[in-house]
Amino acid sequence: MKKQTQQIYGCLADSKTPIKLRPIAKRAVIILLALTVWASLFPVNALACTGVYAGGGTTENGSIYLGRSEDFGPDWVKQFVIVPAADHAPDEMLKDDYGFCVPYPAHTLRYSAVMDDPAEYSGLTVIPFGEAGINEKGVAVSTTVSTYFNEKVQAVDPLTSGGLTEMSMASYILQSEGSAADAVLLLADCIDRYGHGSTEPDDPDYREVSTVLIADREETWVFEIVSGHQYVATRLSDDTVSLLPNDIMTQQVNVRDENVIASPGLISTAKDGGFYVTDIEGDDEIHVAKSYSQGYSQYSSYRLYYGASILNRELADGMDVVPKPIAEISDQFPNASVEEAAVGPFCLEYAPSDAVRGRISLMTLKQVLASHGEGTAYETTARDENSDGVPMRSIGTYRQNEEHVFEIRRDPAIPATVSTIEWLAMGPSEFSVYVPFYASVMTETPDGYTSESTQTFDPESIYWLFNELGNAGNGSYYRMDDSGAYYDRNGNAVDAETAQAVLQFLSDSELIHDLHDDMNRAQEELNAKAAADDERMIALAESASDEEVAAMANQLANENAEYIKRIASEKLTEIDNAVSAYIEESGLEQAANHHPGEAVLPIVLLCVLLVLVCSFIGYRVVKRKKAKRV
Repeated sequence: MKKQTQQIYGCLADSKTPIKLRPIAKRAVIILLALTVWASLFPVNALACTGVYAGGGTTENGSIYLGRSEDFGPDWVKQFVIVPAADHAPDEMLKDDYGFCVPYPAHTLRYSAVMDDPAEYSGLTVIPFGEAGINEKGVAVSTTVSTYFNEKVQAVDPLTSGGLTEMSMASYILQSEGSAADAVLLLADCIDRYGHGSTEPDDPDYREVSTVLIADREETWVFEIVSGHQYVATRLSDDTVSLLPNDIMTQQVNVRDENVIASPGLISTAKDGGFYVTDIEGDDEIHVAKSYSQGYSQYSSYRLYYGASILNRELADGMDVVPKPIAEISDQFPNASVEEAAVGPFCLEYAPSDAVRGRISLMTLKQVLASHGEGTAYETTARDENSDGVPMRSIGTYRQNEEHVFEIRRDPAIPATVSTIEWLAMGPSEFSVYVPFYASVMTETPDGYTSESTQTFDPESIYWLFNELGNAGNGSYYRMDDSGAYYDRNGNAVDAETAQAVLQFLSDSELIHDLHDDMNRAQEELNAKAAADDERMIALAESASDEEVAAMANQLANENAEYIKRIASEKLTEIDNAVSAYIEESGLEQAANHHPGEAVLPIVLLCVLLVLVCSFIGYRVVKRKKAKRV
């Protein structure tokens, strides 16, 4: 879970949308007590993501695909940057917000990072939550699929103080390693030494760990950290696909298998702690999920089903995904610590159906990462529930704020320097466009990906443009604060009647359906351009200098960024114009040029003043009484 800094989050009472309340005290001093009480009204927004993998034997062009959607919530700015290579002094330290502090290598590699705004954190020397990136050697990493171990594990191998967390994980790997195999060993050594740290150090019962995808042209590994010091890494098959929700996915495994790297204490810790489970007898056998996992709640079970319904419908139809009380499934998951869990069966990787095998492409994974279970018995709304209001966590969700897919081409005719394309989308997958980058050779990213406007809408920011399209598509064209007051993306107050009418208008209109189709058309157009650009890049990389290749990669990045910025801006303007016309035609009240929170400020200050006056009067009374005793 990420640390919330400088933001206060809440939920829409009617739509469950996490929102970020603009600071209302920038022009006045409010006592610490008032701020504490105010902040306590709003729950912290949990991190949740979905990882995906498709082996080269399953895809249309033989490429390996891997990636993830980050579902931290709307209005949380993401930046796309290139971290330059650097030399470091012996005493220079890599340090993050959660206590992880280790010396930098003497030389660190250049790498890309999809990161949080560093201004949201303090005292760090690391890229914050770099999450996705590829380094100059062609090692790609997708991190921060958060998972959780059970209470029995917590009793014997809890999270460590000062251990590696998701904040630093991608940077720690990408800055150092030249192959996926070496990166796996580096991460294993780090967990052996320092353990997995906690992003909630004040909560001794916190149990969040991490799943990481690591790949290069030779192989792809999924590395699951399952407790404070235990882990299991599996080399994924070329003929399988995988979907990774927020649960431990490694099933029965032999720790001596050549495709497995496990911590030395993976089995002994489970045995000593009384939570060891295996479906196959043998000293080297363990069922990792049944031993370490908290159980597959609705938060993960439906996502596993939605992914399989696209990639292997027959497998999906055989899954029991409806959670049941733990007492009813204790024979299958004796260590589960959630209240209800589904039994599946689920698996880390599986073969796609014959209808899908050899046809998977970027568009397939875009569909997977946007899925609401369309056409299945468990279809959801944009609010992660079915039409009856039953919670069902979908893959495509209003919470998505970026998605990335690495396309790793293994054709030896393609120079290694340009063999991987990093496709990056901002906002929900359903309403966004994946933009191609030759990130391993780039030396800079387009300006549209580095906005520092974390509090207000920035029309030049690609993140903010697609964030707003996602909000419109998911029924959150207007925000609503805890007092029930609505406001627009610029912080202007909106009459409640107007807001409700506009939200209904958008729901009933064809605008949102058109938005979905327009983004898919834009994606196909960009794919066609990318194919033509790729021929130029391959030809250039075969003969030109590294500087010339980097210059071309930077140029194409800027061209593509300008294209999708224009597409998003035009579509958002179209929606805004339609809303304005509807408001005018309906005789509704236009937005006022102030934030609704400003109306609360005088009341807060008055309350503070009353508290201070009462305290002063009480002090005088007590002082007089004491004086009389003397």
